[in-house]
Amino acid sequence: MAKIFLSYAGEDLAVAQQLYYALSKLSHQVFFDKKSLSHGAEYNFRIVESIRESDFAILLLSPDFFSAGSYCQTELKIIEENWPIPEGRIFPILARDVPFDILPDYIKSVTILKIEGNLVAETVKVIQDNLLGFKSRETVSVKLKKIEVEWKLEALDQKWAQTKKEYYPEIRCTKNETRPVYFYRYVSVFA
Repeated sequence: MAKIFLSYAGEDLAVAQQLYYALSKLSHQVFFDKKSLSHGAEYNFRIVESIRESDFAILLLSPDFFSAGSYCQTELKIIEENWPIPEGRIFPILARDVPFDILPDYIKSVTILKIEGNLVAETVKVIQDNLLGFKSRETVSVKLKKIEVEWKLEALDQKWAQTKKEYYPEIRCTKNETRPVYFYRYVSVFA
């Protein structure tokens, strides 16, 4: 399923741990520092690597998340560098009330989930609902790209056959070792 990075303040460990188990039970690969970091491993490198490999991040927001010196601030900076556009990549969840004015603009730019019932159950539901939309958009995008490439190749082959090696500004063929390479509007497609 999905690779999820879980960012939380140490004071919210109990909730983070429950969320980790609930998401792991659904076959998600969750980076949770207490389970994912081996003893003696290089901490900073593993955090950066895990964020970059994740599909998205869950941010359990609380006043401690934003306290000075909190490692959450470092994680948030890395997350923002990795995903400059947060939509669909971060899921901020209010674990405890946080004054809106201390939230960074990066977090304010997406919907922040305020839990009214059970935090773990509602968070899992939101993640599952969003993953369904994420996976279907990803599949459609891949299918469209495949159709577009196939169409371009077919059009190139027909045009090349018609030209009988005459020069056209939008298309040319060169030999590249053993296979021809077609250049079409700044995109090279290997045959």
